[in-house]
Amino acid sequence: MKDVLIVDDSALARMIMRRSLGAAGLTAAGIREVPDGLAALAAVRVKIPDLVIADVNMPNLDGEGLLMSLRADARLAGVRVLMCSSAMSPAKAERLLRLGAGAVLKKPFSPHELRSALAGALAVA
Repeated sequence: MKDVLIVDDSALARMIMRRSLGAAGLTAAGIREVPDGLAALAAVRVKIPDLVIADVNMPNLDGEGLLMSLRADARLAGVRVLMCSSAMSPAKAERLLRLGAGAVLKKPFSPHELRSALAGALAVA
């Protein structure tokens, strides 16, 4: 894995994810961050990441809308996506998985949970 795009409207959440990814062995140069789904779509059209980690609840374009947009674009449909949210019902998690999320994490998640989800996503990729 060389390039991960973190999509979250919380600067603190992005910082925590960036640190967890660093602890998992990813270099800072391989981590990009954006604050919402619209910015994420623009970023992936410039450079397709190996993995997107996206919050579900964001302004402008939420995580579910981002996931649906990625899956609808033939060039981006294969991008691995991990979804996360602090307010995740089992039904919502199931819907995101059906839409093509590789994993769904409930915030706050531990660095170990993130590394496990990354390993699972990359093993399937």
